[in-house]
Amino acid sequence: GDATESSAAGRIDAWEWGWKFALDHPITGGGYHSFILHQTGTIDNPAYLEAHNIFFETMADHGFVGLGLLFALILMMVFNCSAISKRAKKIPDLAWAANLGAMLQLAMWTFLAGSQFLADATQSMPYELVALSIGVRGIVERRIAQEPKVAINAANLLGLKKPAPAIAAVPGLVPSPVPSRLGAPRAPAAYRRRS
Repeated sequence: GDATESSAAGRIDAWEWGWKFALDHPITGGGYHSFILHQTGTIDNPAYLEAHNIFFETMADHGFVGLGLLFALILMMVFNCSAISKRAKKIPDLAWAANLGAMLQLAMWTFLAGSQFLADATQSMPYELVALSIGVRGIVERRIAQEPKVAINAANLLGLKKPAPAIAAVPGLVPSPVPSRLGAPRAPAAYRRRS
């Protein structure tokens, strides 16, 4: 909580420098390792060897476009893991996938919490978590596609336990629809059997 302490103050100064640098280079940023490449190392203008935050690091290195892509990647991974957990709970043999979806999401949140004071934007772990979530989602979707589909018909919609019996078609007549409460409708005169 002490912003005057040298380590904390240095991090806040680095974040301010990253913000200003991103404002100067909003679309593409300065490229990888902008903090290292733009250090001066003088007392009046201290060198920032790293951003101490993945979001400020990405913002300085890749601009606001890169920062938006990083946010999109993280959010889509979190939503993907939520979908995995929700859909896999419906099938007992996919319980492992539901647990894995929750744990992948937890691992991403843990990485994000830890990387608020470390420059880890180019570390492979978050991207590996994204790849794992995509793979697990594919397995879950293929398994769900193998489940038998429940036929939706009028009896299911009306809440009837048994569908109403169909009337057998009489040769020479148009098949009659299922009888209503008023009784079976008669076929038009043109289609009635002549005797």
